[in-house]
Amino acid sequence: MKRVLLVEDDALMRNTLARALVRRMPEVVVDTAVDREEAMPMLVAERYDCLIVDVCLGGSLEGPGRNVDGLAVVMEARRLWPDLPVIFVTGMDDFAETIDTEALNVLRVFKKPFETGELLELVARVVAGEDVRAAPCDKPLAEFEEENDQRKLEHVRRVLESNGWSKCAAAKRLDVDRRTVDRYVERLAERDPPVRAPGRKKA
Repeated sequence: MKRVLLVEDDALMRNTLARALVRRMPEVVVDTAVDREEAMPMLVAERYDCLIVDVCLGGSLEGPGRNVDGLAVVMEARRLWPDLPVIFVTGMDDFAETIDTEALNVLRVFKKPFETGELLELVARVVAGEDVRAAPCDKPLAEFEEENDQRKLEHVRRVLESNGWSKCAAAKRLDVDRRTVDRYVERLAERDPPVRAPGRKKA
């Protein structure tokens, strides 16, 4: 039986996502954990098909009190299950500058608030065994037809979103310079301001 582990300290977010995952995939077992202490024994006991984890598990999202135990969960999970698909959710505004998602081999970063449907679709594809890493996000920008400007703009948005809005990481994956990414970010901000709206801070 397929299994998904959701590690999220916010009770409302955890319960809402867990219910949504069960509705989307009734044949999949969805386990939940509040923190690293709860998650690690579950990861030891079960082989999961997907791990969804909040980067900050308790504490403030900023300053010296910030708790990034979600990162520790992923690092320990990687030692147990090197190929485990991982999805991050976070409310951190400086996530891209703090966490190297490429080094951790993270499938995608969902910045709070995010579209639940997009996360559910990605998890469903992962659990079904699809090769989600073969998505168009790996396509260099130069391969798009010059006249298809809107497709290029949307492609840049997807790449930025999948890399936690890190412009440097996006430039590398798009095979362009940082200034080109900056120009597209400005256009995205004009076209769709909510795309980059910061997540709500935890209490």
